[in-house]
Amino acid sequence: RGQELELVCESLAYKGKGVCKVADTGFVVLCDRVLPGEKFIGRVTRKKGSYAEMEFSFGPKRWFPKESLPKRGDHIENYALGLHAPGFFDKVLNIDKCLLQSEPANLVLAAVQDYWRDPQLGLSPYDVHSHSGFLKHLMLRTGSFMICAPVM
Repeated sequence: RGQELELVCESLAYKGKGVCKVADTGFVVLCDRVLPGEKFIGRVTRKKGSYAEMEFSFGPKRWFPKESLPKRGDHIENYALGLHAPGFFDKVLNIDKCLLQSEPANLVLAAVQDYWRDPQLGLSPYDVHSHSGFLKHLMLRTGSFMICAPVM
């Protein structure tokens, strides 16, 4: 506990935790907000029998990358289609593709991104504070491919 380790994420586990292994022992370490292939330094916060959990103490990437922040004079869209920011029910981080889903699902996501923003349709995202708007959730599943988009 408290030990700092330099690791590389190998895969993702339940709830999106990164699965990393200590090179010489093969000991498994779980870490939030890390993707397969990313290298980082973290501090062990909890050690269990066959694995440990850790938190970031330093990393090369931010949750909201600096290059994605709008510049002065840029048009800022007031809507997003993506994932909830951790710990927020009312903030959505717009995404272009998801590394966890298949490429066909990413193509559907891109098509929906283009379609629902068409001003001629007059569709607006659901606002959890004012309870207004139409589009609330989009769920994409693969297997036999299901798309579910409830409209309020």
